[in-house]
Amino acid sequence: MFFLNLYDRLKSKLKKGGWAGLFITFRDRINNRFDSPGDFFRPTINEKHFLITLKEIIFFKRKLESKRKYKKLNLTNEGTLRMDSSKGYLHLPEGFLNYSSSLRKHILEKYNINYLLDNLSEVGENYPGIAGKRSPIINLVQDLYGDDLLLKYVTDASMLRIIARYLKSYPWLYSCDLWISNENENKTGTSQNFHMDWEDRKIVKVLFFLGDIDNETGPLSLIDAENTKKVINDLKSSYKKNIVSQRLSDEIVFNTVGEDKLFKAVGKKDDIFMVDTCNVLHYGSRKSSKPRLMLSCMYASPFSLNTWSKPKHRNKKPFPNQLNKKDWVVWD
Repeated sequence: MFFLNLYDRLKSKLKKGGWAGLFITFRDRINNRFDSPGDFFRPTINEKHFLITLKEIIFFKRKLESKRKYKKLNLTNEGTLRMDSSKGYLHLPEGFLNYSSSLRKHILEKYNINYLLDNLSEVGENYPGIAGKRSPIINLVQDLYGDDLLLKYVTDASMLRIIARYLKSYPWLYSCDLWISNENENKTGTSQNFHMDWEDRKIVKVLFFLGDIDNETGPLSLIDAENTKKVINDLKSSYKKNIVSQRLSDEIVFNTVGEDKLFKAVGKKDDIFMVDTCNVLHYGSRKSSKPRLMLSCMYASPFSLNTWSKPKHRNKKPFPNQLNKKDWVVWD
């Protein structure tokens, strides 16, 4: 099925852009392979841990700074709201942020969501995702510069403390993306299949619901961390030799854990859902009758395989009026 999907994609590119378009596609694929250690090495689970340890050794000064900042957070006496490692996810209480509604309206208006939805296939071509042709991922990181409300959200202290406690590290922001999906078919070999991510030992993706998400919107669906370990143990030989983000069929996963262990991240607009996609098997953006709209921000340690050294946005200085909000989460 993988080769059939690859053939379909190449055929489509050839039809739309000719041989020149096909060449550009291959060139971009090669360039993307060098984007990060994760893309380049395509590591197994054990190789992933080795590469992260190697980055910690290489960037030992950063390691010391990270420990200092983490200790300064003084999380020992934190409240009960935290991500459970045995679950690997947390649905924050309703109204957790008192500006959620303002943030949602700001994003919907600023990025003209109605236009994007009306032209989803075209948008998917310009901003390709990993689920299908109608699941664009639009990078908003550069928009942090000058957007006080979005910056306030990605550096919100109440969320960062939950994230830091779970990661056991002072977190860095690696991505801030607008996710839209409304697929009209299911495809194998994509993020519509069960998989894990490879970016770090642990990560936290913070999903902000820009609209109601239910079973008809192709929601993120997952197996908690404890039961994910059971699947990994049953497929030990496969995970020993294959990339950690290998795709698994429903049948393979449910042969080990019952279908009743499947959890779906559904909720109302303005809800916030945190998940460690490096330690829970998950899928999303399957065929849906309604669109799913989310803001997705990914946090990890300063040694993530997401980049060779650090995210490009960390080299950029904040606007003068944002200097008082400068934080190691976003900028150096």
